[in-house]
Amino acid sequence: MTATNQAQPKMKLSEIFTKNLIIFMIVHFLSDCSNNMITAFINMGAKAAGISAAAIGLAASTYSIAALLMRMPAGNMTTTQKKRLLVIGVIVFRYLTSFLLGTLGMSGSTMFIIFRTINGLGWSIAGVVIPAIEATLLDKRAMGTTYAVYTALSAFAKGMVRSLGVSVYQSSGIVTATIAAGGFALAAILLVNFMNWNDEKLQRIKPRGNKKGLFSGVNKNYMGVCFLMGCAVVTWTLNQQFNNVLAQERGIDIATILAITAVISSVWGFAASALCDFIKPKYVLVFTYLVLGIGTIILGKAETYNMFLIGEILCTIGTGYSKIQTLYLYKACAPEERPSVHATSFFVTDIFSLVAGAMVGLFIEKLGYTNAYMVSSVFVLVAAVMIFIGGDKMMAKGQVESETAEA
Repeated sequence: MTATNQAQPKMKLSEIFTKNLIIFMIVHFLSDCSNNMITAFINMGAKAAGISAAAIGLAASTYSIAALLMRMPAGNMTTTQKKRLLVIGVIVFRYLTSFLLGTLGMSGSTMFIIFRTINGLGWSIAGVVIPAIEATLLDKRAMGTTYAVYTALSAFAKGMVRSLGVSVYQSSGIVTATIAAGGFALAAILLVNFMNWNDEKLQRIKPRGNKKGLFSGVNKNYMGVCFLMGCAVVTWTLNQQFNNVLAQERGIDIATILAITAVISSVWGFAASALCDFIKPKYVLVFTYLVLGIGTIILGKAETYNMFLIGEILCTIGTGYSKIQTLYLYKACAPEERPSVHATSFFVTDIFSLVAGAMVGLFIEKLGYTNAYMVSSVFVLVAAVMIFIGGDKMMAKGQVESETAEA
């Protein structure tokens, strides 16, 4: 594997941030804003509608099952020549499934689980197609720096739109908040039409040999290291599904905390991604895992606003590990492999998520919030140890196997 600090030819800023890349990053950014605004309040709305923590956890698992089934077909969709229509379609579909969840899905536990599952299809297809197409526009020599810029913007926006989502939900209700989130999706769709879809970089994505079938998009050469990283999903799931609910249970103003963590997350997101151009991404990844584990422990015990704020800051930094995982993988594989490697990483994440949602919901029902957070923190701490010890070896093995297959 090529060392990350190896001397590289200097690049002009215009060569790194091409017009197409800038536009597509903004499209990605706006589409994620729409999704993140809704996810901020959806479980709070479910709790207010009388849906139990166990049902919310079960819905997270069925959501993951749907996402898993969509991963591989989504990866193969990127080979189409009609990429503009594909991107527009997945943005519309993801928002539509979120809208249905925020309206019809609030009418009872069964309906919540059904529409949360459908929402998993929309989230999955957008989560594969948009980053996969974006990856072909990146230059490996400055990939960390490029991601740093995007991560800083998206991390800041994620916190702000989540805060906005909670505020609109609290003042106007879940239907109004869900409709408002659609504005970001609409802006993304309009911007798609300003791209040059004949860019030769976009033609890199091609079918992988003659493979067909549901799992044809899996890149088995990197499956091992993806499974190592998958342990963190349990802790991530707990934070994503229940932090806001926990704050609501303890009478803590989560909206102001989300606004504060948005700024901190933005700064760390930039620094973490940029560091991956200078040191091994593995070390940055292990650090984020450790921070997430510690933050989760603090949240479990937090009874005051200040302690909850500290825990949420650490968890916000830690849950940014997915971008570092992506850089870790992308720096090891060839550009044309990035879509399949990205889909494989998400595929493994979904496998862990199948049980994670129901598991953390059960932890809370049986152990209470404090003990559930203690137990769940162990998973990401184990992931940190596993990646530190064996991550590079498995990554190098995957690279060699890919090069051998290509030859």
